[in-house]
Amino acid sequence: IGKMQRDYNWPTFIDATTFNLKASTKITIDNYVYEEGGKSNAAIFDVAKGTAAFVAASVAKTGDMKITTPTATLGIRGTTGLVEVPEGAAANNPNNVAVKLYPDADGRIEVNDRAGARLGFLTQGASGFTIRPGSGGARFAAVPLVIPQQVMLRDQGFLRRLHSTQNVGRQLVFQQREFRRANPTF
Repeated sequence: IGKMQRDYNWPTFIDATTFNLKASTKITIDNYVYEEGGKSNAAIFDVAKGTAAFVAASVAKTGDMKITTPTATLGIRGTTGLVEVPEGAAANNPNNVAVKLYPDADGRIEVNDRAGARLGFLTQGASGFTIRPGSGGARFAAVPLVIPQQVMLRDQGFLRRLHSTQNVGRQLVFQQREFRRANPTF
């Protein structure tokens, strides 16, 4: 009997950011601040292990959204992406973090090491980096990732489910906002 893989849809956050997780993914929310029209919006999501797809929304566009991994910190600027963190991802391990940007209306991903040193930018859809130990004494390097067609098709199916979840989540967020506006003392 084959092993069945299950994806887990997280709820849509109040800014409409949505995550979809593969089974056994470990993610924590280290910080999440969102106020509609606010200037101090911020979020930090830590992906410790597994695969997490995301659609960033208002926090990424109006504030500071980050996704951290064992080897990299990603500055998310309003986009759709996928982060893969294999078991045991570390500076001295050949199994390391992969970051992929998929076609989206806007946005980019800034890739930095954990200390904040810039490793690169992803701005073109269907592109990616693998974060690996650097050469010549550099702690890490962002190595361009060639995404095979079969992997791209698999990722796109995962992202379609993510966008479907986000559409439902946006409707719920809108209804909650309207209810709060109509009932400010509730």
